[in-house]
Amino acid sequence: MKGKLGKIGIMSLALVIALAGVGGVFAHWTETLTTEANVSTGCLQLKLTPDPIPCTDSEQALGLEDVAKISCTQTDGGPEYDFTEFTIAVTDAYPGYVGRVTFDVTNTGTIPASICCGTSIVFVPSWAKVHIDDVLVFNTQPMMPGESYQDRYIEVEIPAPGDNCPENASFSFTLEIEAAQWNAP
Repeated sequence: MKGKLGKIGIMSLALVIALAGVGGVFAHWTETLTTEANVSTGCLQLKLTPDPIPCTDSEQALGLEDVAKISCTQTDGGPEYDFTEFTIAVTDAYPGYVGRVTFDVTNTGTIPASICCGTSIVFVPSWAKVHIDDVLVFNTQPMMPGESYQDRYIEVEIPAPGDNCPENASFSFTLEIEAAQWNAP
């Protein structure tokens, strides 16, 4: 029996002991670092100010008796909705009449915004004109939160006599001013 355990046995036992010692040399410590992140998106929101929006007309500007009437009403969508709209009503207009609405577009959101996508006016008859401020048509300059495009305007004009303006006529139109985040393509 002594011969069977002999040199091969002693070498095997020595190898096992050596490998056990090497395992202790290769042992290492570990540590895990954890990072928690919270991300929130901003809010794109514009508001028409002041409230109420002032309306003037050519009669008031000239100090004439106020025959035609212009009024503006504003509807704010509130914090849950992304819109502010206003309605312009003109009554008893006549050829040569001009009504003007002046307002500011204020960035009440938390990210920069710009007038991006153009402005559309839906249904204006050929005998009337609606003029809008160029800034409202297209402006890619960023408007930071809290900043405003000030003194913007919309004018409703009934052209001078001879431009085929019918009596007792009426029309309605919708104006949409579109905005986007400042870096939108």
